Amino acid sequence: MKSKLSKMLCLTMSTVMLMTSVPAVTIHASTGTDRFWVNGVKTPVVQTMAEAVSAKTVSSWETGKSYAKGDIVSYKGGYYQCKQSHTSLEGWEPASTPALWESYTGEIPTPPNPGTEDVTVTGIALNKTELTLESGKKATLIATISPENATNQSVKWTSSNNSIVTVLNGVVTAVAAGKATVTATVSDKQATCNITVTDKSTEPMPSNSPLPGRVLTGYWQNFDNGATCLKLKEVPEEYNVICVSFADATQKAGEITFNLDAKLSKALGGYTVDEFKADVTKAHQKGQKVLLAIGGEVGNVIINSQEAAKNFADSAYSLMKEYGFDGIDVDLEHGIDVPNLAKALHLLADKAGNDFILTMAPQTLDVYTYDATYLKLAREVSDILTIMNTQYYNSGGMPGYGGANYNQGTIGFLNSLATTQLESGLRPDQIGLGLPAVPRAAGGGYQDPANVVAAIESLVYGKEAGGFTPPKAYPNLRGAMTWSINWDATNGYKFAKTIDACFKKLPAVTTASDNIKLAANDSITDATKTEPPYPFWKDYVNYPNKNTKVYYKGKIYQNKWYANAGAKPDAGDPWVFVEDAEWTVKEDEKNYQKDENAETNAINKVLSDAEIEKLYGGINKDYSPEAAMGRLNELIPKSSYEELFPYRFGSEAWKNCSATKQYYKDPSNLPDYYSYENLQSALQTLANTIIKVQWYEGAEWCYRLIRLDKTTKEQKLIYSDASFGAEWLEGKKELCTSICDYGSFLAVGDLNTRKRELAGFLANISHETGGGTVEGEVDESLSGLYFNEEVGFIGSSAIGYVQSSGTSYLPVEGKSYHGRGPIQLSYNYNYGLCSDVLFGDSSVLLKNPEKVAQDGVLGFMTGIWFWMTPQPPKPSCHEVITGVWQPKSNGANAKYNGNFGLTIIIINNEAGQSENGTGAVARRARYYRTFAGKMGADIKGEQCDTVGMTTFVQQAGANSVSKASIPFLYQIAGKKIKAGM
Repeated sequence: MKSKLSKMLCLTMSTVMLMTSVPAVTIHASTGTDRFWVNGVKTPVVQTMAEAVSAKTVSSWETGKSYAKGDIVSYKGGYYQCKQSHTSLEGWEPASTPALWESYTGEIPTPPNPGTEDVTVTGIALNKTELTLESGKKATLIATISPENATNQSVKWTSSNNSIVTVLNGVVTAVAAGKATVTATVSDKQATCNITVTDKSTEPMPSNSPLPGRVLTGYWQNFDNGATCLKLKEVPEEYNVICVSFADATQKAGEITFNLDAKLSKALGGYTVDEFKADVTKAHQKGQKVLLAIGGEVGNVIINSQEAAKNFADSAYSLMKEYGFDGIDVDLEHGIDVPNLAKALHLLADKAGNDFILTMAPQTLDVYTYDATYLKLAREVSDILTIMNTQYYNSGGMPGYGGANYNQGTIGFLNSLATTQLESGLRPDQIGLGLPAVPRAAGGGYQDPANVVAAIESLVYGKEAGGFTPPKAYPNLRGAMTWSINWDATNGYKFAKTIDACFKKLPAVTTASDNIKLAANDSITDATKTEPPYPFWKDYVNYPNKNTKVYYKGKIYQNKWYANAGAKPDAGDPWVFVEDAEWTVKEDEKNYQKDENAETNAINKVLSDAEIEKLYGGINKDYSPEAAMGRLNELIPKSSYEELFPYRFGSEAWKNCSATKQYYKDPSNLPDYYSYENLQSALQTLANTIIKVQWYEGAEWCYRLIRLDKTTKEQKLIYSDASFGAEWLEGKKELCTSICDYGSFLAVGDLNTRKRELAGFLANISHETGGGTVEGEVDESLSGLYFNEEVGFIGSSAIGYVQSSGTSYLPVEGKSYHGRGPIQLSYNYNYGLCSDVLFGDSSVLLKNPEKVAQDGVLGFMTGIWFWMTPQPPKPSCHEVITGVWQPKSNGANAKYNGNFGLTIIIINNEAGQSENGTGAVARRARYYRTFAGKMGADIKGEQCDTVGMTTFVQQAGANSVSKASIPFLYQIAGKKIKAGM
């Protein structure tokens, strides 16, 4: 559940046995949404959707300490959240290891201190004590107050000479050449930063020499983290592209700047900005390109509007002119807005001209499927993209091309996953392999350079290596990348020397600069013809094969590479004009569109019993709304359910919590949202719906959804991908059909299986909405279902989780689609799709998303919808826990079918984690064991955590199969379900 930010309450209370009367628990909410005081004990409210923040006191980062995924630490004035479990080593500081840590921007406030005196400030420190800036430049100073919970958090900023340096809220502006001191004061404590301002130097010019056919890219560290500190001129000639890491974001949306790191400058004996600029020129003289990298941990840049896109392009171009940078490297690791970032890069390319170089370094997880975010961006900017160097490390084992799993750190991991990118619609000369230079440079996935050479040769020649054989040869594979040049220096530049020697032995590369010569002919008008000389271009069809010719408005075009549906031929790349058509036909926009009405009219109708029997195998009476009504009581009676959730939203115990009153002025009128009756009604109401899904095997993103109302027998097409029925799919991909009867929830298998499913469902939604400890020992039976809305949005008019492009379910202006309900439904495309399934009308929840938090029956329905509905290539949680999923023998996680732990993978991709800990997986598992025990379900021998499991990957050949006789949906396309869920 990557994109959701729901909060989980952790309670600390006196020992409580499961019984009808529950002792009072006093919970004092802080002024922010991230802390609670429970019986005088400070306890964090934990994020669970975007990986839960560990419920621990935030401490300073240390070497030699073990950190779990989700832990938060403080480091040099900032907060960081652990991305993957590891034991810290020297050189793995949070600010310099984006593979292990990400900047945590959530509020970590100081809670009120009921009944105690103010906490006195003991000290203040700045993230920098020395700083060199050119006149006109800005930098941001960050103050850290000790202790963290000091009552006074107000910092006063002053400059010793405002004619040289000014400061406002920590933002320093260099005015004129000279020296000044900036002082930060809180209470009677002070910290200072000595700032030297230099005059602007002569602007070096970018290099206009071409890149070689094979390219080795390396990152030059503008900081000191234990690797060898280098001046730019010391980078060896084996590196063709040098990415300077990293640019700094300013307070202006999208704008970037560059500051030479003071600590690095000092380590290099006083390395100045003028020297750096001169070294850029020297690199050009050696034939090297120097790019400015954006991203990393402390340099994240947010480009989410047209204004931000323009600000980025303007500021980046200014830096290119000032420093002589040849282009930009995109290494954003905190999510990207594809349309606006693509716009920004195109604006910059237009300013910079034909010599502009654009590289990218996405993480493996960002490009492992065709529809992954970075691959979408890469295709959007493929006309200006030079190389995309994927980071093939810090990801754990993953399925490669064809579906087989490969462990990171192996040759098979490199050539199989690289093939996925090579088959993604980009040219091979736009693809490179990124690896750490030495083991210390990454958290995992290091490989000896000899392995990298083996993988490159495997791809270039199309030969087997590491147990994987590419589907074809890719002689134009562009090269390799390493993090970092500085780490490579610690090993005598073994990586650079080994890869360079490999490149010299490989055949020459033919890049896109080799022009395609096309002829043009005059057209002849022939009004009697209804068909053009070449097929009409269709706006809903993808064109995967290059040099495919189409007719569009009297002209013939052909694609240079993969053309996405909707990319008009006359708009430029990847389409090029070939010639005027030999004859033309009467012009009509419908020539280029899909006849939607024909498909819709054939489906939308009331079915006869005979048609239902033929199309759906009939209606199973065991899954009827009437049968669902009494099903819940068989598994758990009302009294036992209420004992499990005494602090559920709207209960009397919940209303009496002081924490509740911090969010709701008068909770007395709020309904019992998670009541037993609401769950019962949700089962009954949703049991009236069947969904039929049809998709193309190997192209699961291309699907359509058909809804059947069991009572009215009305069938309706609720969604169809634009490419469904396209020529390139029909006849080449197998059309699959499967059916999901939502009435089958808690109705499959023997009594024990049905109890396990209920326990599993309640365990996962309890994790999303609550959590608890009792005197240091876990008791997950008390505090589940505490919230029904994302904490940061309670009582707020803020708008969030809105995506205005790339989806058929467009947002309604002024509406927020933040997390609501037991599963925390998020984003407009999920609200729209869920609404289509529940009501046969997407507008119900798109226009009124707040209904999910207002109506407990509807809330439970959204949770059951998610539980029952697969996310390709994932099966549904329902299929897995009941054991009806039928995976291929070599499919991902096939051997874990029937285990609760696999539902965690499906919901939140939390692979390889033990239940013996404090993380999200451990909490889900403890909930499950608690609930199963209370229900009398036998789970002996069942794996409740995710040790040994991997994430699912959408890849041809890696998908499971589902028998037509099983009345449950196998797949629906992930691009409408997976994001935000």
